[in-house]
Amino acid sequence: MPIILVSNEKIISGHTWKDIPGEQYHFPNQYINLIKPGETFVHYRGVHRNDGKRGEMEYFGYGRVEEVWLDADTEDLPKGKRHWYCSLVDYLEFAEPVRAMEDDGTTIEAVKHSNHWRSAVRAITEDQLRVILAKSGSAKFQGQGEAVRRSVVKQLKAKAEISLGSVIKPKQKPTGKSSQQSRGYSRQSKTTGDAGELIVFEYLKKYEDEISELRWVAQEKETPGWDIEYKNKDGTLICVEVKSSQSKSISGIELTRNEWKAAKDQGANYKLALVAQCLSLKPIIQFIDDPFAAATAGKIDLQPTRFELSWPDGS
Repeated sequence: MPIILVSNEKIISGHTWKDIPGEQYHFPNQYINLIKPGETFVHYRGVHRNDGKRGEMEYFGYGRVEEVWLDADTEDLPKGKRHWYCSLVDYLEFAEPVRAMEDDGTTIEAVKHSNHWRSAVRAITEDQLRVILAKSGSAKFQGQGEAVRRSVVKQLKAKAEISLGSVIKPKQKPTGKSSQQSRGYSRQSKTTGDAGELIVFEYLKKYEDEISELRWVAQEKETPGWDIEYKNKDGTLICVEVKSSQSKSISGIELTRNEWKAAKDQGANYKLALVAQCLSLKPIIQFIDDPFAAATAGKIDLQPTRFELSWPDGS
């Protein structure tokens, strides 16, 4: 069912929501059952404007909800008080906003009570969606894919809080849960992975007077066994593999065979960059130097979690 996402210019409730219209929506737990991946949304804004004047109640764009995730800053709160994020994609801003209420009081949405417009997230029907799109001149959904990439990460560039550490000592071996679940790490979604890589890349850019030839090789679709590379002052290539999590800390990860081979081959020139709380406004980076040597010396607990089986054709 299509939904309305309210994104006001001026918020008078006293809350601070980290919205980016068309890219990211930040919302309280009460709306978690309405915001679902794949759902079509329409952006709405009320009458309050930043300049202090009153404007029209209007719809101003639409798109699709992609992913939904917990706000790590509210992870320890009771369930009902938690906040959530969702990424927004395929966003198209209307050439002209669509009025939500005509002069005679007629509305597109079915208004059943006076507090209707105060709900930050509202369900609408397919017919109501078609009316809004018809009035906007957008007769059908026009996905724009990569042209309007989601990204929570725009807010992260200037706000990352960095913690540099040495090798992480493994916790007691988990019981009951899988090692991924117990160690605050899961196989990365593209959003999580992209966010972590961007945070590390932006952090390293701060040291461009000390390093050179900084490249985000993963973004260039290269897969050498690391995501980012640069050269230090003596011209040595340094390879950085990034692993990200929405959890507050990371005490275990998985590496692919290609990544582990690269760690072995590059030795002291290979680093792991672990990015915790990667989708919050306070991500934390921790670096592990030469993970292959650390595992060989027993400083890191190395456990096989998957086995690949293969056989010749016809056997």
